[in-house]
Amino acid sequence: MQPFVTVNKNCAMPYALRIPVHDEDGDVVRCRWATNSITDECGGVCNILRNSVLDQSNCILYINAIPVTGRYAVALQIEDFGNQRDPIALSSIPLQFIVNVIDGTSMCNTKPRIETPLIESPSNTMYRLTIIARSIGSQIVEVNIASPVGFIKSELLRYGSSNDRWQASDQKCKTLKIVGEYKKYE
Repeated sequence: MQPFVTVNKNCAMPYALRIPVHDEDGDVVRCRWATNSITDECGGVCNILRNSVLDQSNCILYINAIPVTGRYAVALQIEDFGNQRDPIALSSIPLQFIVNVIDGTSMCNTKPRIETPLIESPSNTMYRLTIIARSIGSQIVEVNIASPVGFIKSELLRYGSSNDRWQASDQKCKTLKIVGEYKKYE
């Protein structure tokens, strides 16, 4: 998850922001708003992003109309449960990030997207993944890869002869899952 998420206030709302969550042993994962009822989970930024709705089961934050540009802090808790009915979380991890609301004029439906599927490799083999990001209407200037220590990320390169596809590679001798994210500048 990037620490800054940019939302254009002139685009159709709600803006759906999927929170990337995964539990390695298959537990049920849910997201919830951080609170300051018993302990201060949100560090003073509880309920800053008003009129937004959090789909707790799918970890999707729906950002509704925001009239004023600026930066808004979001504080969530990501929790895993043994099964769907468990009321008490096995663990709870804080997640805080900033939603940067801009008054942009760019096309609203041209979000970059990652075209590379999630791949696992066998243990003790050289692992190399080329992440391909595509953007129509704007140039991708950076591809961020959340990787464990020891991975080597390549520079951003044009993919093929097209001006709308870009690639970055990540490699190491190990087994893991990689999730790529993008950063778009306007």
